Amino acid sequence: MGRIHVGRGDTRQVPGAMRQPEEHERELLWRSMIPAKAGVADDVAYNELARMFVMSGGYIKNAVLRAAFMCAELSCPINNEQLWHAARREYEGMGMLAHVEC
Repeated sequence: MGRIHVGRGDTRQVPGAMRQPEEHERELLWRSMIPAKAGVADDVAYNELARMFVMSGGYIKNAVLRAAFMCAELSCPINNEQLWHAARREYEGMGMLAHVEC
């Protein structure tokens, strides 16, 4: 069970409520979601993706898959530009504003 803040210092346990991963955890998630056999360009800035996009592992996985499909269509390795584009799409799908540049 996760804890949520309900106001004035009161927290309650809520079944299914999960905390968002911290920045260092998100960086590890970004790195781990790309299969070892996938072609990855040298320009991927995992630390910047983790810093700019506060999202759970499921959204990160969706962004990686989206980027992988885009790169397959372009016949190029997974790269920073496509990961940022995919991450922005996921972020906006979460209802968040994504004012970031890659």
